[in-house]
Amino acid sequence: MSANTNTALTYYTSQNDADLSSNEINNGYVNTSNPQTIWYRLDKTNDSCFYIGTFQIYVDPFFINPEPSFVDNETKDECINTTSQTIELAIQFDNNDINNYTFLWSTGETTSSINVTNEADYSVVISTVNGCEKTQNFHVSAIVINEPDDLFICKIGNFAEFDFTNQTTTLLENNTNVEIAYYDLHNAALLQQGEIGNTYTNVVNPQEIFYRLDKLGETCFYIGSFEINVNTFFATPEPNFLFEETLPYCLESYPDMLDLMVIFNNNDINNFTFLWSTGEVTSSIAINESGDYSVEITNNLGCKEIKVFHIYDSVVFTNDEPNFMDEIIYYCTDTYPEMIALVSGIENNDMSNDTFLWSTGGDTNYKY
Repeated sequence: MSANTNTALTYYTSQNDADLSSNEINNGYVNTSNPQTIWYRLDKTNDSCFYIGTFQIYVDPFFINPEPSFVDNETKDECINTTSQTIELAIQFDNNDINNYTFLWSTGETTSSINVTNEADYSVVISTVNGCEKTQNFHVSAIVINEPDDLFICKIGNFAEFDFTNQTTTLLENNTNVEIAYYDLHNAALLQQGEIGNTYTNVVNPQEIFYRLDKLGETCFYIGSFEINVNTFFATPEPNFLFEETLPYCLESYPDMLDLMVIFNNNDINNFTFLWSTGEVTSSIAINESGDYSVEITNNLGCKEIKVFHIYDSVVFTNDEPNFMDEIIYYCTDTYPEMIALVSGIENNDMSNDTFLWSTGGDTNYKY
Protein backbone atom coordinates (compact mmCIF):
# COMPACT_ATOMS: atom_id res chain seq x y z
CA MET A 1 0.00 0.00 0.00
CA SER A 2 2.92 2.35 0.56
CA ALA A 3 3.58 2.43 -3.23
CA ASN A 4 -0.06 2.97 -4.02
CA THR A 5 -1.73 6.34 -3.57
CA ASN A 6 -5.44 7.07 -3.79
CA THR A 7 -6.10 3.34 -3.39
CA ALA A 8 -8.63 1.49 -1.18
CA LEU A 9 -7.99 -2.07 0.19
CA THR A 10 -10.81 -4.49 1.07
CA TYR A 11 -10.99 -8.22 1.97
CA TYR A 12 -13.48 -10.95 1.01
CA THR A 13 -14.09 -14.63 1.54
CA SER A 14 -14.90 -15.46 -2.11
CA GLN A 15 -13.97 -14.42 -5.64
CA ASN A 16 -17.55 -13.45 -6.36
CA ASP A 17 -17.75 -11.12 -3.35
CA ALA A 18 -14.47 -9.53 -4.40
CA ASP A 19 -15.73 -9.06 -7.95
CA LEU A 20 -18.94 -7.43 -6.72
CA SER A 21 -17.32 -5.59 -3.78
CA SER A 22 -19.91 -7.31 -1.61
CA ASN A 23 -19.73 -8.77 1.97
CA GLU A 24 -16.46 -7.15 2.89
CA ILE A 25 -14.72 -8.65 5.97
CA ASN A 26 -12.82 -6.67 8.59
CA ASN A 27 -9.68 -7.09 10.68
CA GLY A 28 -10.20 -9.66 13.45
CA TYR A 29 -11.87 -12.13 11.13
CA VAL A 30 -12.09 -15.68 12.47
CA ASN A 31 -11.46 -18.34 9.89
CA THR A 32 -14.19 -20.83 9.05
CA SER A 33 -11.87 -23.46 7.61
CA ASN A 34 -8.23 -24.34 8.00
CA PRO A 35 -6.51 -23.32 5.80
CA GLN A 36 -8.78 -20.68 4.23
CA THR A 37 -8.31 -18.48 1.11
CA ILE A 38 -8.87 -14.75 1.54
CA TRP A 39 -9.39 -12.39 -1.42
CA TYR A 40 -8.22 -8.81 -1.32
CA ARG A 41 -9.22 -5.99 -3.71
CA LEU A 42 -7.31 -2.81 -4.51
CA ASP A 43 -9.44 0.00 -6.00
CA LYS A 44 -8.13 3.26 -7.48
CA THR A 45 -10.31 5.87 -5.87
CA ASN A 46 -10.29 8.35 -8.78
CA ASP A 47 -11.17 5.90 -11.60
CA SER A 48 -12.49 2.36 -12.22
CA CYS A 49 -9.13 0.59 -12.03
CA PHE A 50 -8.91 -2.27 -9.50
CA TYR A 51 -6.92 -5.45 -8.77
CA ILE A 52 -7.98 -8.70 -7.04
CA GLY A 53 -5.49 -11.13 -5.39
CA THR A 54 -5.47 -13.89 -2.76
CA PHE A 55 -3.57 -15.20 0.25
CA GLN A 56 -4.19 -17.94 2.74
CA ILE A 57 -4.71 -17.84 6.45
CA TYR A 58 -3.57 -20.89 8.38
CA VAL A 59 -3.90 -21.89 12.00
CA ASP A 60 -0.88 -23.96 13.01
CA PRO A 61 -2.04 -26.23 15.89
CA PHE A 62 0.77 -26.39 18.41
CA PHE A 63 -0.41 -29.86 19.30
CA ILE A 64 -1.74 -32.05 16.52
CA ASN A 65 -3.42 -34.08 19.22
CA PRO A 66 -4.68 -32.48 22.45
CA GLU A 67 -2.31 -32.33 25.43
CA PRO A 68 -4.68 -31.54 28.32
CA SER A 69 -1.95 -31.77 30.98
CA PHE A 70 0.28 -29.15 29.30
CA VAL A 71 -0.20 -25.54 30.42
CA ASP A 72 1.68 -22.79 28.62
CA ASN A 73 3.93 -20.71 30.92
CA GLU A 74 3.18 -23.00 33.87
CA THR A 75 5.87 -23.21 36.56
CA LYS A 76 6.60 -26.68 37.86
CA ASP A 77 8.25 -27.14 41.25
CA GLU A 78 11.01 -29.70 41.61
CA CYS A 79 13.12 -30.67 44.62
CA ILE A 80 16.68 -31.97 44.83
CA ASN A 81 18.98 -33.33 47.52
CA THR A 82 22.14 -31.38 46.85
CA THR A 83 24.44 -33.92 48.47
CA SER A 84 23.90 -36.56 45.83
CA GLN A 85 20.97 -35.92 43.53
CA THR A 86 20.80 -34.86 39.91
CA ILE A 87 17.28 -34.14 38.72
CA GLU A 88 16.00 -34.31 35.17
CA LEU A 89 13.86 -31.48 33.87
CA ALA A 90 11.96 -32.92 30.93
CA ILE A 91 9.29 -31.99 28.46
CA GLN A 92 6.94 -34.90 27.97
CA PHE A 93 4.00 -35.10 25.60
CA ASP A 94 1.42 -37.79 26.08
CA ASN A 95 -0.26 -37.60 22.67
CA ASN A 96 2.24 -36.02 20.29
CA ASP A 97 5.61 -36.98 18.83
CA ILE A 98 8.23 -34.97 20.67
CA ASN A 99 10.53 -35.25 17.64
CA ASN A 100 8.27 -32.75 15.84
CA TYR A 101 9.44 -29.95 18.15
CA THR A 102 12.62 -28.06 18.94
CA PHE A 103 13.73 -26.87 22.37
CA LEU A 104 15.81 -24.03 23.71
CA TRP A 105 16.51 -24.04 27.44
CA SER A 106 17.56 -21.07 29.51
CA THR A 107 20.85 -22.95 29.99
CA GLY A 108 21.42 -22.92 26.23
CA GLU A 109 20.78 -26.64 25.80
CA THR A 110 18.54 -27.80 22.96
CA THR A 111 17.44 -31.26 24.07
CA SER A 112 13.97 -32.17 25.31
CA SER A 113 15.38 -32.64 28.82
CA ILE A 114 18.30 -31.42 30.89
CA ASN A 115 19.95 -32.56 34.12
CA VAL A 116 20.50 -30.03 36.89
CA THR A 117 22.01 -30.12 40.36
CA ASN A 118 21.58 -26.50 41.46
CA GLU A 119 18.73 -24.59 43.02
CA ALA A 120 17.49 -22.11 40.39
CA ASP A 121 14.71 -21.16 37.98
CA TYR A 122 14.84 -22.78 34.53
CA SER A 123 12.74 -22.34 31.39
CA VAL A 124 12.45 -23.90 27.94
CA VAL A 125 10.94 -22.50 24.74
CA ILE A 126 9.23 -25.20 22.67
CA SER A 127 8.80 -24.50 18.94
CA THR A 128 6.95 -26.16 16.07
CA VAL A 129 8.32 -26.36 12.55
CA ASN A 130 6.11 -23.38 11.63
CA GLY A 131 7.55 -21.24 14.42
CA CYS A 132 4.79 -21.51 17.01
CA GLU A 133 6.15 -21.33 20.53
CA LYS A 134 5.16 -22.25 24.05
CA THR A 135 7.17 -21.88 27.25
CA GLN A 136 7.52 -24.20 30.22
CA ASN A 137 9.07 -22.98 33.49
CA PHE A 138 10.71 -24.97 36.28
CA HIS A 139 11.53 -23.85 39.81
CA VAL A 140 14.11 -26.13 41.42
CA SER A 141 14.48 -26.01 45.21
CA ALA A 142 17.35 -27.66 47.04
CA ILE A 143 17.58 -29.19 50.49
CA VAL A 144 21.05 -30.06 51.75
CA ILE A 145 21.00 -33.52 53.35
CA ASN A 146 23.56 -34.17 56.06
CA GLU A 147 22.73 -37.76 57.03
CA PRO A 148 22.71 -38.01 60.84
CA ASP A 149 24.32 -40.84 62.80
CA ASP A 150 22.27 -43.39 64.67
CA LEU A 151 21.80 -42.69 68.36
CA PHE A 152 22.92 -45.04 71.14
CA ILE A 153 22.24 -44.89 74.86
CA CYS A 154 23.82 -47.29 77.35
CA LYS A 155 21.41 -48.28 80.06
CA ILE A 156 20.28 -51.18 82.19
CA GLY A 157 17.00 -51.94 80.43
CA ASN A 158 15.56 -51.52 76.92
CA PHE A 159 13.94 -48.09 77.04
CA ALA A 160 15.36 -44.59 77.37
CA GLU A 161 14.60 -40.98 76.52
CA PHE A 162 16.47 -39.73 73.46
CA ASP A 163 17.29 -36.11 72.69
CA PHE A 164 17.36 -35.17 68.99
CA THR A 165 19.07 -31.79 69.46
CA ASN A 166 22.33 -32.91 67.84
CA GLN A 167 20.41 -34.54 64.99
CA THR A 168 18.61 -31.25 64.37
CA THR A 169 21.88 -29.30 64.31
CA THR A 170 23.37 -31.73 61.81
CA LEU A 171 20.33 -31.83 59.53
CA LEU A 172 19.84 -28.05 59.35
CA GLU A 173 23.51 -27.33 58.67
CA ASN A 174 23.99 -25.40 55.38
CA ASN A 175 20.20 -25.14 54.90
CA THR A 176 18.22 -21.91 54.71
CA ASN A 177 14.46 -21.55 55.14
CA VAL A 178 14.14 -25.21 56.09
CA GLU A 179 12.22 -26.61 59.06
CA ILE A 180 12.47 -30.08 60.57
CA ALA A 181 10.02 -32.46 62.24
CA TYR A 182 10.35 -35.99 63.65
CA TYR A 183 7.93 -38.92 63.33
CA ASP A 184 7.83 -42.56 64.45
CA LEU A 185 6.27 -43.79 61.17
CA HIS A 186 7.14 -43.10 57.52
CA ASN A 187 3.49 -42.61 56.60
CA ALA A 188 3.10 -40.11 59.44
CA ALA A 189 6.01 -38.13 57.97
CA LEU A 190 4.37 -38.16 54.53
CA LEU A 191 1.07 -36.91 55.95
CA GLN A 192 2.74 -34.64 58.52
CA GLN A 193 0.66 -36.18 61.28
CA GLY A 194 1.73 -37.20 64.80
CA GLU A 195 4.97 -35.22 65.17
CA ILE A 196 6.92 -36.59 68.16
CA GLY A 197 9.08 -33.59 69.11
CA ASN A 198 12.79 -33.33 69.96
CA THR A 199 12.73 -35.73 72.91
CA TYR A 200 11.29 -39.20 72.64
CA THR A 201 11.24 -42.46 74.58
CA ASN A 202 11.54 -45.50 72.35
CA VAL A 203 8.73 -48.09 72.30
CA VAL A 204 10.80 -50.87 70.69
CA ASN A 205 14.52 -51.47 70.72
CA PRO A 206 16.00 -50.60 68.28
CA GLN A 207 13.53 -48.18 66.65
CA GLU A 208 13.60 -46.27 63.37
CA ILE A 209 12.89 -42.54 63.59
CA PHE A 210 11.87 -40.55 60.51
CA TYR A 211 12.72 -36.89 59.97
CA ARG A 212 11.12 -34.55 57.45
CA LEU A 213 12.80 -31.43 56.06
CA ASP A 214 10.47 -28.86 54.47
CA LYS A 215 11.47 -25.82 52.42
CA LEU A 216 9.40 -22.99 53.87
CA GLY A 217 6.80 -21.62 51.48
CA GLU A 218 7.46 -24.30 48.85
CA THR A 219 6.43 -27.86 48.06
CA CYS A 220 9.98 -29.20 48.38
CA PHE A 221 10.59 -31.70 51.19
CA TYR A 222 12.81 -34.65 52.06
CA ILE A 223 12.18 -37.64 54.36
CA GLY A 224 15.02 -39.66 55.86
CA SER A 225 15.57 -41.80 58.94
CA PHE A 226 18.01 -42.91 61.62
CA GLU A 227 17.94 -45.54 64.38
CA ILE A 228 17.75 -45.10 68.12
CA ASN A 229 19.24 -47.92 70.17
CA VAL A 230 19.33 -48.72 73.86
CA ASN A 231 22.44 -50.80 74.45
CA THR A 232 21.45 -52.62 77.60
CA PHE A 233 24.33 -53.22 79.98
CA PHE A 234 23.23 -56.75 80.83
CA ALA A 235 22.18 -58.98 77.96
CA THR A 236 20.26 -61.02 80.53
CA PRO A 237 18.81 -59.24 83.58
CA GLU A 238 20.81 -59.34 86.84
CA PRO A 239 18.14 -58.43 89.41
CA ASN A 240 20.39 -59.04 92.42
CA PHE A 241 23.46 -57.22 91.18
CA LEU A 242 24.59 -54.35 93.43
CA PHE A 243 26.57 -51.42 92.03
CA GLU A 244 27.52 -50.34 95.54
CA GLU A 245 28.54 -52.58 98.44
CA THR A 246 29.79 -51.89 101.97
CA LEU A 247 32.00 -54.59 103.48
CA PRO A 248 34.04 -54.91 106.69
CA TYR A 249 37.70 -55.74 106.90
CA CYS A 250 38.51 -57.54 110.16
CA LEU A 251 41.65 -56.03 111.56
CA GLU A 252 42.27 -59.18 113.65
CA SER A 253 42.89 -61.04 110.39
CA TYR A 254 45.49 -58.56 109.08
CA PRO A 255 47.53 -59.09 106.87
CA ASP A 256 45.12 -61.63 105.37
CA MET A 257 43.55 -60.47 102.08
CA LEU A 258 39.90 -59.70 101.41
CA ASP A 259 38.66 -60.56 97.92
CA LEU A 260 36.54 -57.92 96.12
CA MET A 261 34.76 -59.73 93.31
CA VAL A 262 32.44 -58.85 90.45
CA ILE A 263 30.04 -61.74 90.12
CA PHE A 264 27.30 -62.17 87.53
CA ASN A 265 24.61 -64.80 87.94
CA ASN A 266 23.03 -64.65 84.47
CA ASN A 267 25.68 -63.24 82.14
CA ASP A 268 29.00 -64.53 80.85
CA ILE A 269 31.71 -62.59 82.65
CA ASN A 270 33.94 -63.04 79.59
CA ASN A 271 31.72 -60.51 77.78
CA PHE A 272 32.97 -57.77 80.10
CA THR A 273 36.26 -56.01 80.81
CA PHE A 274 37.31 -54.49 84.12
CA LEU A 275 39.44 -51.57 85.23
CA TRP A 276 39.86 -51.14 88.97
CA SER A 277 40.83 -47.94 90.73
CA THR A 278 43.98 -49.84 91.68
CA GLY A 279 44.87 -50.26 87.99
CA GLU A 280 44.14 -53.98 87.90
CA VAL A 281 42.07 -55.41 85.04
CA THR A 282 40.76 -58.69 86.48
CA SER A 283 37.21 -59.37 87.67
CA SER A 284 38.42 -59.45 91.28
CA ILE A 285 41.17 -57.97 93.44
CA ALA A 286 42.52 -58.73 96.92
CA ILE A 287 42.98 -55.95 99.48
CA ASN A 288 43.85 -55.68 103.18
CA GLU A 289 43.23 -51.97 103.74
CA SER A 290 40.01 -50.05 104.31
CA GLY A 291 38.89 -47.43 101.80
CA ASP A 292 36.80 -47.02 98.68
CA TYR A 293 37.56 -49.21 95.68
CA SER A 294 35.83 -48.88 92.34
CA VAL A 295 35.80 -50.89 89.15
CA GLU A 296 34.74 -49.69 85.72
CA ILE A 297 32.88 -52.53 83.99
CA THR A 298 32.56 -52.37 80.19
CA ASN A 299 30.38 -54.73 78.16
CA ASN A 300 31.04 -55.89 74.61
CA LEU A 301 28.90 -53.01 73.22
CA GLY A 302 31.07 -50.40 74.90
CA CYS A 303 28.58 -49.56 77.66
CA LYS A 304 30.20 -48.74 81.00
CA GLU A 305 29.03 -48.95 84.60
CA ILE A 306 30.87 -48.30 87.88
CA LYS A 307 30.71 -50.61 90.89
CA VAL A 308 31.98 -49.25 94.21
CA PHE A 309 33.12 -51.18 97.29
CA HIS A 310 33.21 -49.28 100.57
CA ILE A 311 35.57 -51.15 102.92
CA TYR A 312 35.64 -50.18 106.59
CA ASP A 313 37.83 -51.40 109.47
CA SER A 314 36.13 -53.82 111.83
CA VAL A 315 37.21 -55.45 115.10
CA VAL A 316 35.56 -58.28 117.00
CA PHE A 317 35.93 -56.51 120.38
CA THR A 318 35.84 -52.78 120.81
CA ASN A 319 37.09 -53.21 124.39
CA ASP A 320 39.61 -55.76 125.62
CA GLU A 321 38.31 -59.18 126.61
CA PRO A 322 41.27 -60.66 128.52
CA ASN A 323 39.31 -63.75 129.60
CA PHE A 324 37.91 -64.57 126.15
CA MET A 325 39.46 -67.80 124.89
CA ASP A 326 38.73 -71.22 123.50
CA GLU A 327 37.28 -73.53 126.14
CA ILE A 328 37.13 -77.28 126.72
CA ILE A 329 33.98 -78.37 128.53
CA TYR A 330 33.28 -81.93 129.57
CA TYR A 331 29.90 -83.55 129.41
CA CYS A 332 29.22 -86.35 131.92
CA THR A 333 27.60 -89.21 130.11
CA ASP A 334 25.97 -90.57 133.21
CA THR A 335 23.78 -87.43 133.35
CA TYR A 336 22.37 -88.06 129.84
CA PRO A 337 19.90 -86.87 128.65
CA GLU A 338 20.30 -83.73 130.72
CA MET A 339 21.36 -80.60 128.75
CA ILE A 340 24.44 -78.48 129.27
CA ALA A 341 24.48 -74.80 128.40
CA LEU A 342 27.25 -73.43 126.22
CA VAL A 343 27.45 -69.65 126.59
CA SER A 344 29.62 -67.21 124.68
CA GLY A 345 30.79 -65.05 127.53
CA ILE A 346 31.72 -61.47 126.65
CA GLU A 347 32.32 -59.25 129.65
CA ASN A 348 33.42 -55.86 128.35
CA ASN A 349 31.52 -55.40 125.05
CA ASP A 350 27.91 -54.86 124.11
CA MET A 351 26.74 -58.13 122.59
CA SER A 352 23.77 -56.39 120.91
CA ASN A 353 26.15 -55.36 118.15
CA ASP A 354 27.43 -58.91 117.66
CA THR A 355 26.10 -61.88 115.72
CA PHE A 356 26.69 -65.53 116.44
CA LEU A 357 26.80 -68.64 114.28
CA TRP A 358 27.25 -72.02 115.93
CA SER A 359 28.68 -75.01 114.12
CA THR A 360 25.29 -76.67 114.63
CA GLY A 361 23.48 -73.79 113.02
CA GLY A 362 22.25 -71.74 115.98
CA ASP A 363 22.52 -67.92 115.98
CA THR A 364 22.11 -67.01 119.69
CA ASN A 365 24.93 -66.36 122.17
CA TYR A 366 24.16 -69.65 123.92
CA LYS A 367 23.57 -73.24 122.93
CA TYR A 368 22.17 -76.29 124.77
